[in-house]
Amino acid sequence: MTAESASIEEISELLRTIAHPARIRILQQLTRADACVTELSGLLQLPAPHVSHQLRHLRHARLVRRYRQQGRMHYTLTSVPAISLVLDVLKYCT
Repeated sequence: MTAESASIEEISELLRTIAHPARIRILQQLTRADACVTELSGLLQLPAPHVSHQLRHLRHARLVRRYRQQGRMHYTLTSVPAISLVLDVLKYCT
């Protein structure tokens, strides 16, 4: 596999990661404010285990990162270039 095809594969995987409806909703919420799983679960009306699972995918894609605050793990958007694409897509769709 060439470097070019690896890049195409990485881009394709990133787009597949973003394309999940729950992940889009999580990313939209995180553009407003950092949040923990419990907060996201309540705001999005999704079960906490489902939110946690989706956040794991977003972390793996380096779109969100986590940090501990007041004993809870909070999530925030990263500053990787891909997040600019995500934010542009969210703006376009809303």
